[in-house]
Amino acid sequence: MPHGVSPASLAAVVLAVGGAGCIPLDGYDPLECAPSGLPMSLSGLSPAVPADYVELRVGVPGEWEVLDHVGTACATATDPEACAVALDEAGADARLLLGECVSFCPTFVMVVNRGDEVEVIPDAPTLTAYLGAIDTPDDAVALSLAAGFALACDDVAEGGVRAAGDGFELIGTRYTSLCSPVEQERVQLGVSAEGEVTVLANEVIHRNLLVCIGRRPAGLRAGSAPRAEVGEWLAAVTTLEAAAVVAFGELADALEAHGAPDALVARVTEARHDEVEHTRTMARLARAHGARVAAPEVVPSPGGDLEALATANAVEGCVRETLGALIGLWQARHAEDGAIRAAMATIAADEARHATLSWDLAAWFDTQLPVDARARVHAARGAALADLRDGGHADAPAALRRSAGLPSAAEQRRLALGLHALVAA
Repeated sequence: MPHGVSPASLAAVVLAVGGAGCIPLDGYDPLECAPSGLPMSLSGLSPAVPADYVELRVGVPGEWEVLDHVGTACATATDPEACAVALDEAGADARLLLGECVSFCPTFVMVVNRGDEVEVIPDAPTLTAYLGAIDTPDDAVALSLAAGFALACDDVAEGGVRAAGDGFELIGTRYTSLCSPVEQERVQLGVSAEGEVTVLANEVIHRNLLVCIGRRPAGLRAGSAPRAEVGEWLAAVTTLEAAAVVAFGELADALEAHGAPDALVARVTEARHDEVEHTRTMARLARAHGARVAAPEVVPSPGGDLEALATANAVEGCVRETLGALIGLWQARHAEDGAIRAAMATIAADEARHATLSWDLAAWFDTQLPVDARARVHAARGAALADLRDGGHADAPAALRRSAGLPSAAEQRRLALGLHALVAA
């Protein structure tokens, strides 16, 4: 264990800290939303073979909502009645992705009618074949959405298009991580005339270390990214505190199974009790701000071998929990909301003890592992530290930052640098 990592040394880092994108957007036109709410219109598509009618739906069979349509249904059908029935029944088993699927995935169905034929567009390859040569901006937008990228309306920084050679280039976004930390990147996409969608460049535009900090169980399923409101931030933290209860419970069982010293197991069990209280405290604050708290989704996982346990402790405890303690100490000094400031004073003190526990566990794991396994664990810890030190950081909205006492992007980086220096020492 580094001799300098202790509650007092973490507080010293906080006291010491108390102190533009690379993708050019020139030449891009902002995307306009169609009545469907999507940044594309069916009337702007240029299919390889003209159709009588095209319809875009969302929902479930029998309860479809028609978002957009172009043309006249069954206009050239020899049996209009049968054509109408086929249109109504089409798409029962087909689902088309349009846009990024984070926590809620709308069910889109695109139906094409030519004469008596009714065709469903169920996926990106079929959509590419339907469009043929990509020769309109809406063609390029449609394929980018079908590839799972988010494209915003009226904001060129998150949704833009321009011609490029015989194809198009677009600006969009996507989440690359929802809880390790929450991370969103801007992407520059190329869409060729043949319909191939490629990422030309990408850059992190949002990286929130202020949520998803702390020890996570191995089977934690990522939730949706937190919103900007104080209540939603508190609710997201509550969910993660509840996940930490599970993590410490699993860790205690695994340590006991591997014959860890009783004193270490007892400290892990005590940390679990702390997290129960943290969950209750943050839940009360979240509800006081009108937010709904969701329970964490955790898939039960086996304890794993000693190296797996040591690696998880190195990343989740020595790095994430230690940084969480630093941020908690910062909030205890800077939160303008008195209830949050008081809560964080208690929680941060507990988290600082948990961080020390993580390093004590690391020292015990080192005595149990062979040299090559120890080297791999230390490398994983070093990589996690480097990610915090070198990764992009983003400001939370100003109102949330003031109320909850969250550090700014620059302060986040300095806290991460302070942690890196403390561990290196």
